Amino acid sequence: MSQENKSKTGLWALLIKFGSKAFSIFLKLLKGLKFTKLGLAGLSFAGYASMYSWKFAILLMVAVGFHESGHVWAMKRLGIKTKGFYFLPFLGGAAIAEDNYKSYGENAFVAIMGPVWGALLAIASLVAYKVTGNSLWAAAAAWMAMLNLFNLLPVTPLDGGQLVRSIAFSIHKWAGLIFLFCSMILGTILMFKLKIGLFALLLIVAAIELITEIRDRRKIDKVNRGEAKVWILPDRLIERDPDTDVAVPKKHPATMNRNQLLLTAGSYVSLIALLAYIMLSMAHIPGADLASNFME
Repeated sequence: MSQENKSKTGLWALLIKFGSKAFSIFLKLLKGLKFTKLGLAGLSFAGYASMYSWKFAILLMVAVGFHESGHVWAMKRLGIKTKGFYFLPFLGGAAIAEDNYKSYGENAFVAIMGPVWGALLAIASLVAYKVTGNSLWAAAAAWMAMLNLFNLLPVTPLDGGQLVRSIAFSIHKWAGLIFLFCSMILGTILMFKLKIGLFALLLIVAAIELITEIRDRRKIDKVNRGEAKVWILPDRLIERDPDTDVAVPKKHPATMNRNQLLLTAGSYVSLIALLAYIMLSMAHIPGADLASNFME
């Protein structure tokens, strides 16, 4: 696979998933322009079709839509209010939650359900190939597996980064902060190795998240030590005690217990192995081989 094609493939992979994590704010701007879900989906399809082909555009739309549906399903399962998901032209999709996560376990569950649903769709495509022998199904399985595997990279704000972040902060706050810093380093390495300039946007989001975590935790610790009053905290860090109706610092999301940590880590590793197997098992088939070549 030529370096030019590999770079193009990498750019597509990043664009497809990056929108769901870094451009949620973009969706809020679009609301003011009265864009609808259907309109955004139409623009997305037209954009992908112009870049590749209408058949490939359909594959991308189905893959992104099914992946984001997994996040939405998980939110509803947990009782988290959601506006569903939106397609973002050239940027993938965004599943929008209206409530905050109450625990790192909830955060991890929502994060992993997108790739889980993506893996199920890839498996269905693999079965269709085994039954029909049509190489188009093999290509679909490989690309869907690659898309979700790419999204499981331990780089914030991708789903893999959210999973590892939840695990790290459940172990210790310093483990979480160290992970966020290491995530930025890994993102920088991947940016130069894969020659994907848009990784710079991921790094910006990761940097903002790291700075916000450090700042918020320092402010809350300062208030809890009695060195400052609650009112110095921004509204997002203040809640009212249900018994006394007194304003107090919000507690950070509850950490996962030992069993939850093991389950989350085991599911993460197993899902990576499954997606890699699907993608590599199709590597000898024309069309599907491009997906595996990108991950080399």
